[in-house]
Amino acid sequence: MREAYRKNKVYKTKASETYDLIFIYTSKKISPYDEIESKIVLTLQQFKTATGVE
Repeated sequence: MREAYRKNKVYKTKASETYDLIFIYTSKKISPYDEIESKIVLTLQQFKTATGVE
């Protein structure tokens, strides 16, 4: 999860705004990296849309 976030994180935010993101893995099975990365990317895209972050 850490690597998937590092490769796809949001770089630009407005100077007056800061955000803290927490990802919690709750599944009992270990998912493949590709699946985890695609879900992290989807979550970050939704975050960008919701906040207007570039």
